[in-house]
Amino acid sequence: MDTYANISINEYTISSSKNNINPYLMIIFVESEKLRSIEKDKNIFDDEPVEEIITWKYITSVAKAIDRLEIIGYTLDKIKKSYKISYTDSIDKFLEKRFHSTLSKTLNEILEEGKIRKKLKDLTVDDFIEAFKQLKENQIDLIALKNSRIPNKGISFLANYILAYSSGKETFDYPDNNQRCYLRCILEAFDPSDVISLDLTWLDLAETLDCKGEIRNDSINELNKNIAENSKILILTEGKTDKEILERSLRLRYPHLVDYYLFMPFHFGELDEKHEIESSASLLVKRIESFVACCINNRVIGLLDNDKAGIEAESKINKKNLPSNIKLIHYPDISLANEYPAHDKQTNDQPSTTMCNINGKAASIEIYYGNDILTEENNLIPIQWTEKKDQGNFQKNKKKQLFKKMQEKLSICEKDHTKINNYDWSGIDAIFKALFRCFQE
Repeated sequence: MDTYANISINEYTISSSKNNINPYLMIIFVESEKLRSIEKDKNIFDDEPVEEIITWKYITSVAKAIDRLEIIGYTLDKIKKSYKISYTDSIDKFLEKRFHSTLSKTLNEILEEGKIRKKLKDLTVDDFIEAFKQLKENQIDLIALKNSRIPNKGISFLANYILAYSSGKETFDYPDNNQRCYLRCILEAFDPSDVISLDLTWLDLAETLDCKGEIRNDSINELNKNIAENSKILILTEGKTDKEILERSLRLRYPHLVDYYLFMPFHFGELDEKHEIESSASLLVKRIESFVACCINNRVIGLLDNDKAGIEAESKINKKNLPSNIKLIHYPDISLANEYPAHDKQTNDQPSTTMCNINGKAASIEIYYGNDILTEENNLIPIQWTEKKDQGNFQKNKKKQLFKKMQEKLSICEKDHTKINNYDWSGIDAIFKALFRCFQE
């Protein structure tokens, strides 16, 4: 007997796979979201009711699912571009299926085909989103009414088309063959707070799938053999301080995206005497170049400081020659750094302080810690210009002090998440937004 794994949003089914899971759609869940529960008074395969059964579901929110799709590139803009490429071919295949061969067509069928083609050719992704909204709002079951030829006057032509000619597909004849494009499209028809779930219960009961294992991770690992977008995105930083701060901040600010990134444990900041004349930025760029030379398939982001050394190192690599899976960026410009206090170059005299734009000159990770960390006695802690032109940083003792304060801030929030909003995360968030955009183009 066939069993099904259904993906539903607020118990409204949007995709169904027979006798197995759809591994391509598992990307929207993480393993920790799998829930085991016990439900009572259930009918199993239309037999006598039993007192209780064990249910298995992956559960997340629409907002988290969208975030997870977008960081691997499935933005609305991208699926609209993909749709344009796929749709003309899809219309032709649909009409061929609907009206059979040209020789067997009647005059009425030819006229009807022309009318349908005219209606179909101008449809957009937004039209599909609106159609899915109509189906959802009218609670029209996509599964039960599949292949129904009876028009429903309460919904649009396109909504009726989806019902009538879905042909048993998991994506209900959405014209793009990429199932993640379909999923990203239909998610737009729901509220971000809506609950999306994958029910594996019947597969488990039929012993088609052992739900005690790591279903999501196993399916993604199988896909990872060939598809880089399912792998974790590797992030390389200049130093271990950057790695620790960003890694811990990601867990606090974007916990639903933690499983999608991996910070490489390269301690570029700990230079030995042999390499002390070479900046950590240069070493990071060399690491990126070595990844390119090795034809690594993983998605990789090299993350440089927004200072002079980082900008110069970035300029030495031709980004046009980088493969699409490797990105090299620096910390983004932020408003705080547009006018930041800086001491003049060290002299025997008392240093004077001026307000400067230090973006691209002296914006290391410390500048992104937040006003709460950078303020001392109601004033921002100044950076120190060095002997090199337009290059500066915090003095070593201040860097250590700021790092310690930031660690304390993170520790407090890790122990009590209700205190997260008591602190300034604007700089850290700016870095993550730059990271999230890397593979959206």
